[in-house]
Amino acid sequence: MPIVQRSSFSITESRDASLGIPGLLPPQLDPLVVGQIHEPRLLEKLPTMTIEAPSFEFIRHNSTTGGPGMVAEGAAKPEAVAATDRVIVTARKIAVHGAVTWEAIADFDAFESYWQAELFAQVFDVEAAQILTGDGTGQNLTGLNATSGHSDARRRHCRRRNLA
Repeated sequence: MPIVQRSSFSITESRDASLGIPGLLPPQLDPLVVGQIHEPRLLEKLPTMTIEAPSFEFIRHNSTTGGPGMVAEGAAKPEAVAATDRVIVTARKIAVHGAVTWEAIADFDAFESYWQAELFAQVFDVEAAQILTGDGTGQNLTGLNATSGHSDARRRHCRRRNLA
């Protein structure tokens, strides 16, 4: 029969940097901030372009009626007609204001650069959420989950390639 040994440990955490052992020095402040973990930026995986106006116009191909077919020599050719419309989209802004006291920046040199990076990461998190799940109301983007047709096209593509 194997010998089983159990040990019990108790770990306590102090969040107040002013606390220390009475009569001794206070704890040393780590120069690095242990921050949140964020997903990589989704927009880096998608094609993008820079615009110079507050809105962007493009032609959207919605559907096609008719199409190619087999014909005899000299016979009339089948016609394909594209149904299109013009779409104007406006640029949207994601913004945040980071409130940090001058005292916090003066006391902790690395905090200013950490805080700027953290705010960028939070903006990228909101950006990804809008791209995926935005509902299109107010200033929200119309996300992929709220856009009709893209999941049906993916299903059709997978069926044609026997991937489903």
